[in-house]
Amino acid sequence: MLLVCFDCSTDQKVHKKASQSILLVNIALTLPAIFTSCFLGSWSDKKGRKGPLLVASIGSSLDALIILVAIHWKLPLYVFMIGMHDILFSLK
Repeated sequence: MLLVCFDCSTDQKVHKKASQSILLVNIALTLPAIFTSCFLGSWSDKKGRKGPLLVASIGSSLDALIILVAIHWKLPLYVFMIGMHDILFSLK
């Protein structure tokens, strides 16, 4: 099956916007993890791993809930970024 692009400029704009959004999400997830892993690793060695694992599980559940709500009510893209922000504070 051959697909013909009648309006390639629109496809390219959508592709560019999607790529930028994916890049922002990846950066938002990676940078805080780099900085916090140094501190949380040594802290969990002293205090135990139960706390950080529990907080991470709660944060992941909140993230899933935010994304489901955003999809259900067709909310803008920045709501997904709030969901990613929730992951960052869940110590995941």
